[in-house]
Amino acid sequence: CCTALLVSSSFRFLAIVLLQSGGVQRICHRVMSAKCKYGDAESHQKVPCRYDQQSGTLECPQPYRRAGAAEKLRGVEVPMEVKFVNERGEETGTRTTTLLAEYSEEDEQPLLLGPGTQSERKTPKPPTNDRKEKKSEHFRRKILKSLSITLADVTGEFIGTFFLTLVICTAVASSVITGAQLGLWQVAVVCGLGVGLSIYCTAYVSRAHLNPAMTLAFAIVRPKVFSWRKIVPYITAQLLGGFCAGGVLYGLYRHAIAQFEADHDLVRGENRSENSAMVFGEYFPNPALYNHSVEENLRIVSAVEAAAIEAWATGILAFVVFSLTDHQNSAVGGGTHKVSVPILIGTTVAVLISLYAPLTQAGLNPARDFGPRLFAACAGWGRIAVPGPRKGFWAYIVGPAIGGPIGAAVYDCLVAKVVQLVREVRKKEQKPS
Repeated sequence: CCTALLVSSSFRFLAIVLLQSGGVQRICHRVMSAKCKYGDAESHQKVPCRYDQQSGTLECPQPYRRAGAAEKLRGVEVPMEVKFVNERGEETGTRTTTLLAEYSEEDEQPLLLGPGTQSERKTPKPPTNDRKEKKSEHFRRKILKSLSITLADVTGEFIGTFFLTLVICTAVASSVITGAQLGLWQVAVVCGLGVGLSIYCTAYVSRAHLNPAMTLAFAIVRPKVFSWRKIVPYITAQLLGGFCAGGVLYGLYRHAIAQFEADHDLVRGENRSENSAMVFGEYFPNPALYNHSVEENLRIVSAVEAAAIEAWATGILAFVVFSLTDHQNSAVGGGTHKVSVPILIGTTVAVLISLYAPLTQAGLNPARDFGPRLFAACAGWGRIAVPGPRKGFWAYIVGPAIGGPIGAAVYDCLVAKVVQLVREVRKKEQKPS
């Protein structure tokens, strides 16, 4: 039998053998040199061995060139003693195992030593010198976990924004195109319910921002809750959700829209065609209420005024959202009270639409406006959709992007701090003197 007496620790030939269930589990990829004695031979010789991951065996050269010598080792359990050496060259332990020898009759084939039975000799465990491998494995798992979380968040934001945009745009289409919804408040209520249902469906997956303005607000005001690295994936998913919702709306209402344009002598992509394009994106002032010329509409609401109105309304929405999602708010702190948060946010949206939709259609959400607007531009409305009759599409992006973080900061940095200070004073007053 072959007995391994020594594992060379010189230069970079460090061999680490991990034994499990009587065999070699893992060995260093570099060449391992050992002084082995085969059979009853009197001489010892250096044997360079290599570990093959696929076969799980040690490949060693033939012990003898003499005919018949190697065949005697076939099927024999060969004991091998391995010495573990750390980076400093110090011996840290030994382990004895047995390897089952197999031999091919071809002269060029090496002697293969596979897993055999483990010796009963108890030796210390080898040191863990694979720090680089552990770090790389930890980094790989961290990346995979981050990607999985981001994928779930993106999926939730896409689905939620798609559903929210589809409900709001369809409500506008049913009112403007078919006249099914009578009055602004009916449309506002449907839109608010759509917002609440969208939050219910996706809050568990992605916290249901469903609005780039809310995403920016959380990243700026509450960075510990929402990381900056999620801004781009979130907003991209929201815009894609809005774009796809515009496509579904057009597929459902395309014939009704065409009939509406024919009845009102509208040419898609020309002036006044915003009366049909308003089911996709917002316009100022509301084309359904102010059907005047471009010059007259400009005197009613300018692009800067529209951006200011959108910022103001989105700031109110963000203030309410941050108030309802504050864990210190005892009214909706948890339990059954927290279930009402989506409905309260939807109610806020409905109120804001009823107040400001006559002026700007109350977009309050860049994804809900710009996503369907892009689809409308591709569907034939062209310049009426982007950049708009007065090139004012930017008001529905810049306004909410500014107003959202400001409204959130007003609550978190002012109101929440005052409430916390009042609570601390009351607690001190309640303590016995």
